[in-house]
Amino acid sequence: MRDARKDERIVYRRAIDLYSRTEGERRHGHSLNISCGGLFASGRFCVHEGDAVGVEWTVQLDERFVIRGKVVRATPEWAAVTFVGNDPTTIDQLREILRPRWNGGYLLDGVVQMAPWYHDSDLASWMRLTTIVADWQRLKHGYRY
Repeated sequence: MRDARKDERIVYRRAIDLYSRTEGERRHGHSLNISCGGLFASGRFCVHEGDAVGVEWTVQLDERFVIRGKVVRATPEWAAVTFVGNDPTTIDQLREILRPRWNGGYLLDGVVQMAPWYHDSDLASWMRLTTIVADWQRLKHGYRY
């Protein structure tokens, strides 16, 4: 079955705040995937189909991105939101946030933002950590590689 969405969805896992634009109570959750047309998020949002909502998340260390939307589907565990009523500047900012930036060089650029406060491009410390974890898993569970 072909996806009817105009914009391609990408996996985008972020802590988000979703709030009703009339009541203003913030609920915390996590985005699962997103496009320039909307997002799918998990969390206990207490929203209903048709509710006008605001969605907010941290883009950089101290920069928050806010966009307006409308709930198109919801259950107690998740919500699907379409972005509506936003000016073209906001949509352009969203496109810029979602634009892939990997140039084939540094492995983590544009693929995953593991620790935005960690500015060192040397992966040696991350590699040591993953080696220690792998060794611990092998010892604990008896894995053989």
